[in-house]
Amino acid sequence: MPIGIGLRANVGRFFWVTDTDPLIRVAVYDNDPGTEAVYLGGQTITSGDRLPFRAGSFALPAMIFAGEMPVLQSNLFLTVDVADLTLRYAR
Repeated sequence: MPIGIGLRANVGRFFWVTDTDPLIRVAVYDNDPGTEAVYLGGQTITSGDRLPFRAGSFALPAMIFAGEMPVLQSNLFLTVDVADLTLRYAR
């Protein structure tokens, strides 16, 4: 399904400036998200065919906390709630 974005400047000009990430993201409903994944620090946490994902107790992979701050990423338009998160470090 093609999607377009129309822009109009009533006065002056409109400039589209971007780097590697788009300035506009459009959410389109998909009743079958397939295997689109949710990542935390590059590690898959869950995928679209397993949503909604709720875990009473879930251990995140330790390696995602080594180095840079882990980032949540996904092509899915969703909400992620993290409650009662406890980080423990090996001694």
